[in-house]
Amino acid sequence: MKKIYIICLLGAALLFTSCSDQRTVNRTANAFLQSFYVENNFSAAKVFATRATQANIIRIEEMFVWNPNSEANRFRSFRIDGSDVRTTRAVVFYTLDDDVQRRLNLSKTDGRWLVDMPEGTSLNPAFSLSPVNVSGGFASAQSDWMRIGDAPTTDNN
Repeated sequence: MKKIYIICLLGAALLFTSCSDQRTVNRTANAFLQSFYVENNFSAAKVFATRATQANIIRIEEMFVWNPNSEANRFRSFRIDGSDVRTTRAVVFYTLDDDVQRRLNLSKTDGRWLVDMPEGTSLNPAFSLSPVNVSGGFASAQSDWMRIGDAPTTDNN
């Protein structure tokens, strides 16, 4: 009887831990997306990002500031469509005003979930970290799938 009780407690603890990670990933993604896309507060977005992503955000911010059309073309809203959380990696699927589903990669660093989108050029809008709606290609941050290894994908794409 004692063994069954211990096994049930361990199972419940594991379940609550995974649900907690899911909520933390979604909260981090929500705070990052709100700061980055809606408010264009790049300093606030950097708080939720890895060092490599912070360097990328600095470059994006410079381009955003110097682009005379950036304010008119910026995204105004987003929607989180789902997430897939692994032990130390997670992907949050989200959609912006342009109805293109994108992926936001997160890594667990020093016990915190942080956005992990290092710089890379891609024409695939699914990896876009451009704060403005640009027609014809995207300069974006693309994750290094070889580094992530266990990156999840959605079945509907």
